[in-house]
Amino acid sequence: MSTIEKKLITQITERISSYALDPDRALVAAFSGGPDSTALLELLVRAAESGQLSRRVEAIYVNHHLRSTAELEGEISDITEYCRRRGIPLTIADLGEQTVYQHAQKHRLSTEEAARQLRYEMLLEYAAGGAVLTAHTLDDQIETVIMRVFSGSGIEGLTGIPEQRDPYYRPLLGIPKSRLMNFLETAKVPFCDDSTNRTGIYRRNQLRELMPQIETVFPGCRRAVEALREKMEWAEASLEYDQDSLPVTGDSARGTAEFSLKRFTALTAYQRMMHLYACWNRFVAPQESQLPFDSIRAFLLWCRQEESAASRTPVFDVFQSTIEVKGDRVFWSRTVAQKEKKGYLKAVTARDTLLYDGVYLCVRESDRFTPDTLGLIDHELSPPILVRSSKEGDVMVSTGGSKSLGKLLSDWKVPRHQRWMIPVIEDRKGIQAVLGAALGYYDRAAAVHTRTIREDERYLLCSLEILGSEG
Repeated sequence: MSTIEKKLITQITERISSYALDPDRALVAAFSGGPDSTALLELLVRAAESGQLSRRVEAIYVNHHLRSTAELEGEISDITEYCRRRGIPLTIADLGEQTVYQHAQKHRLSTEEAARQLRYEMLLEYAAGGAVLTAHTLDDQIETVIMRVFSGSGIEGLTGIPEQRDPYYRPLLGIPKSRLMNFLETAKVPFCDDSTNRTGIYRRNQLRELMPQIETVFPGCRRAVEALREKMEWAEASLEYDQDSLPVTGDSARGTAEFSLKRFTALTAYQRMMHLYACWNRFVAPQESQLPFDSIRAFLLWCRQEESAASRTPVFDVFQSTIEVKGDRVFWSRTVAQKEKKGYLKAVTARDTLLYDGVYLCVRESDRFTPDTLGLIDHELSPPILVRSSKEGDVMVSTGGSKSLGKLLSDWKVPRHQRWMIPVIEDRKGIQAVLGAALGYYDRAAAVHTRTIREDERYLLCSLEILGSEG
């Protein structure tokens, strides 16, 4: 037994022992036939042969049908022969042709992410209660953290891939891929070559091609990224909170959650964010949709204001859902598509906000009006700022009194079937503007915004632009 083999077997058996698994629980290796999973399976077998591992070892191969039939048939033949020769029970889980592509299209995922989700579902189904071992290495960990940095991930994402999250365990996570390749070469263990690893069709492959250039500019980047990941683990641990301190009433079937605003605002900013992610994942999310940070930012910023518990009912458009605050209760509900009832509700951000059919509300900060835009005095607005369809009972208050929006749109002779398309700008104090120019009518703002312009005042300029279809 070579020195490298001894060290790797010691490392892998120590990691497995640290998981404190039930003595009779089998180890089920996710086996693709590639170098990493082959090294994992071979090390498990050799550990068992040397008496350092007494557990039953099995393997599962998932066929995603993402490569040519000839390549897949050759691969399956090779792994079947390998497992037969090493005495390892092998299960081949077949996803079926087009399944990955259909899943990606249905849930708006990349092919890479769709394959990952379905692979884990199959591993869980076929493992039959065993501990599923995946062959993620230190290289995978570093790549994951780098990708999450450029995806705008928070602390929890920068902790990287967890080594253990039952039923999945990753005993090779602290081992560089180069060490495994050295072992396979020294031990003369053959492995399969996945043709997609030589292409740039997947993001991880693209990053691997860039890594040599990154290391040229930052020679110590691998150690630095691993240090960053470890620091984020410590930071996350220091910011943890007891989720039971903020009880949530929820119904995942209906996509609803409810909790106390007072208790929520008593949390730190980071804890509030993590609470929203937890509520989303547990109750609100449609299937496995990820919650974009930008969609909850307006609500989180509103909660930081001293007068957050306003008498008016704030409503926030959150990715595929709506958050509404009534008194001390926060109600979060999944959006249900209504074919008969048209309308929209959006939180206005510095970016272009899609309203409908390729029409965007564009908000720009400026120190002057232009003929085709409506200016709202920045310091007199009270965020959060929302843009929505008009609804029954809407009233705009100005120095000259109040005016019903229904009457206003009627005066403009806007047909009833088009009125939902007219954008209404609202902040915490009420309706600030109606953008009738969206359909060739007029713009109307609360009187305070139409006074004589001073040179030192800043304005939010609101305009509507067609930037292309939503799709």
